[in-house]
Amino acid sequence: MLSAIGAIVPPALAIALSPFPIVAIILLLLSPKPRESGAAFCLGWIVGLLVPLVIAMAIAEAADIGGPESSPSRGAAIVRIVIGIALILLGVRRWLQRPKHGESAEEPKWLAHVDALTPVKALGLGLLLSAVNPKELLVTIAAALALAKTELSATALIVPSAVFVIVASLPVIAPLVAYMLVSDRIDPPLAKAKKWLIANDSVIMAVVLWLIGAAVLAKGLHAF
Repeated sequence: MLSAIGAIVPPALAIALSPFPIVAIILLLLSPKPRESGAAFCLGWIVGLLVPLVIAMAIAEAADIGGPESSPSRGAAIVRIVIGIALILLGVRRWLQRPKHGESAEEPKWLAHVDALTPVKALGLGLLLSAVNPKELLVTIAAALALAKTELSATALIVPSAVFVIVASLPVIAPLVAYMLVSDRIDPPLAKAKKWLIANDSVIMAVVLWLIGAAVLAKGLHAF
């Protein structure tokens, strides 16, 4: 159990450090319906993490991709290598997208409309950012392979799966909780956090993708 939790914490942190979901929840908390839209976004985000994780684990078990620790599966090794390379390449892409010296980071166009989303649309945005975003999806699959490799029972997998979702969701849930507690004092810090995250998004994500990609690639090459 502890080894399974240890295996999924790094990919969960990789998702947790994604700046744009945090920026999205900040914008929703600055919208006309902050509580409803923020809660809906968090729900969509969590569902968008959990469903692909469960599906990927089921596929890995059905196809025997995971394999026990003592006899690594060649299929798992190939999948890890592919995911590792893809994450590294995504990191290179994000690094090349970083603002040049003296330039300011450009805010993605879709963020300009986030604060006008209804709670239902905020729910859909949470699902899209966690379940459809290529980087989040690749990291989630890597976490599912790590869990499948432990050969824990379906019941035992509930705990590490929950840990994965909780760790990956903390930076998204924390602003909502803070807003619920101190809504009258939270707006200025949220605005500053949004500005900093947008300015440093490319560098943060490039480093995170390289670290996680290298770790996944190394595991795949070692088992191949």
